[in-house]
Amino acid sequence: MCALLLGLASPLSAQETPKPKCTERIQGRFWPEAANDDPRLAQTLAQTGELEICSAVRWRYRWQSLTVHIEDLQKKHDRRARAAGDKKATTD
Repeated sequence: MCALLLGLASPLSAQETPKPKCTERIQGRFWPEAANDDPRLAQTLAQTGELEICSAVRWRYRWQSLTVHIEDLQKKHDRRARAAGDKKATTD
């Protein structure tokens, strides 16, 4: 039984390639790599939040998620509201 599990795990780990460094050469490419050639896979991965794109951000390249979780938007809104409230309090 243990040999069977090891036999199944080996091909899976061999297929998993590490995410490449995001550079100018691959800017605009998706990760996982298979999403670049399969629009349906890209859509599925985007919906689950697993799709990333290599982007230039402030003179640097980095992997960024294409989706945002709704809770993250609420947190950002709350921070902006607090900052606006602090500015209004100092001007009064």
